Amino acid sequence: MESPFNPAYPTIFFVEDNISSILMKMNPAVKSHEAVKKIEDVFNIVPSSPFNDKFVEEAYSSNIASEIRIGKLVGFFSALAIIISCLGLIVL
Repeated sequence: MESPFNPAYPTIFFVEDNISSILMKMNPAVKSHEAVKKIEDVFNIVPSSPFNDKFVEEAYSSNIASEIRIGKLVGFFSALAIIISCLGLIVL
C-alpha cells in the first residue's frame, strides 16, 4: 500500500521460500480477534517460524501522528500571524 488513505484492493499473494510478511484484509463484519485466531491457526503449521500479527493502523500510526503534529503547528503559526496582523491594523 502506498498510503493508508488509499482504498485496499483485492490482492493475491504468492508465498516463496524466504517470506517475511503477508498483508491481509479481513472482513469488517467478523470481530478482529476471531479473524486473527483463525489466521494464526492456519499459519502455525511450521513451529520453527512463529506467527506475529500487526495491524496496518499500528504500522501507519507514526506517519499519521507526524501529519497531525504538522497540522497543529500550521494552525498555531497561522493564528499567530493573524494576531500580529490585527495588532498592525489596530496600531494604524
